[in-house]
Amino acid sequence: MLKPTNRACRSNLMIRMVGEVQQARGELDEVLDEVASIDDDVAHAQADNNRLKAAIRRADGEADKCNIQMARLRRQRVLQKASLDAKEAAHKLQLEQLKKELMEEQKAKRAIDAKMRDFKGTVRKLEQERNFYKNKEGPEQATAEQLTAEVARLRENFKRIEATMHDHDEEHDATQRENNFLQKHLETRKAFMGTWYELNIYDLFQTDENPAETELALRHTIHHNDAAIRKVYEKCIRRNKGVNSQSWEKFCRDCQVLSSKVTPEAVGALFHMCVMHDPREDHDGSLLHFNEFVEGMIRVSVLRAPGSTMRVNELFEYFMQNHFKFVAPPSSALDSKAAIPGVFSQVFYTFC
Repeated sequence: MLKPTNRACRSNLMIRMVGEVQQARGELDEVLDEVASIDDDVAHAQADNNRLKAAIRRADGEADKCNIQMARLRRQRVLQKASLDAKEAAHKLQLEQLKKELMEEQKAKRAIDAKMRDFKGTVRKLEQERNFYKNKEGPEQATAEQLTAEVARLRENFKRIEATMHDHDEEHDATQRENNFLQKHLETRKAFMGTWYELNIYDLFQTDENPAETELALRHTIHHNDAAIRKVYEKCIRRNKGVNSQSWEKFCRDCQVLSSKVTPEAVGALFHMCVMHDPREDHDGSLLHFNEFVEGMIRVSVLRAPGSTMRVNELFEYFMQNHFKFVAPPSSALDSKAAIPGVFSQVFYTFC
């Protein structure tokens, strides 16, 4: 058994041990609180980490979108640069053209200035003469008045010339076009030298928008059918010096153009209309010479189609294809070596 002293010691020891246990429990509670706090911090850190990862993914997505948009902007920039380069080239070309036009305008202005200087010199000279004669009396005063009127007239002429100067370019262009047409017309006449007959048919071109072109096409058809027309003409004149009215009516009847529109009376009127020479040269009544016979064929082709929208050359071509074929000789009779007066065309196509 313990002694009382020993029991007291044990009590103190127990008390200290209980105190230490309670202190240990307090420290353990503090440690547990710290662990819980650390767990909370870890959970918060994990949440922050997840938010950062989500933010990084969003940033990556935005970066991808930005890269795509940047690539699109780069392509647009390349296209815009190409467009701007093209516009710059066009502007440079336009600038060169404007420079040329400016040089032309400056040249024209220099010419006008030169004329203006000449006019001003003339005006000054006339004014000096006017002042000289103005101080004199009698006839010299009348001369001064005449000079004054001349100065006014010259000034009016100068104003008129200055006002119409801009029309010179248009007149030059019109003259150039007319010269081009006349050159073409002359070359065509040289080509058809042997078949360019005198024809009084300009009244048929009154409603034509381009009568010169129509006439050239018409003469082209005449040129290529010249040999056949001459054969038929020789057949119609027989022993006469030309085609009389009976032979002319028979020719039209054989061509099968007589109808309710083309009557024998109308054909007879055309016969007299085509006679251009002096009828007194024909001793046995009016006769058609060869060029008048060709003109009669043209007028008959127009007469058979009143109100038609076809041009004169097209009507004559239709006549040659559909009516003249009934009287045209066979192609074998059109030898280029045949002794037919005035046959200059070596090419002929038959419509039979």
